[in-house]
Amino acid sequence: MYHFETIIAIAIHEGNRKKPHPTNLRIAATTLPLKLSIVVPVYNEEAKIEKDIDQIRSYFSKQNYQYEIVAVNDGSRDRTLEKLQALSKTTPDLRIVSSEINRGKG
Repeated sequence: MYHFETIIAIAIHEGNRKKPHPTNLRIAATTLPLKLSIVVPVYNEEAKIEKDIDQIRSYFSKQNYQYEIVAVNDGSRDRTLEKLQALSKTTPDLRIVSSEINRGKG
């Protein structure tokens, strides 16, 4: 299994010029542990949202990196949002973004 890392490249300006010349820049790399956001679009998923979130958590909790689950409720007309809110009380890695109206794709 691969260990995931995030590499951040930082351009460092050497000198006091207002506009740095490309030869005055160097790249420094830093590694940080990866944090993954799993975005789950939901619409009228009342019957299966709890099972879906549980399956996602089951898989990602066994991985070697931090994660969060972002459930994006797109104006569900059933009890999807209520179920997500109840889950979030016992699921610290669950975030909820919700729209009152259905916006569809795009």
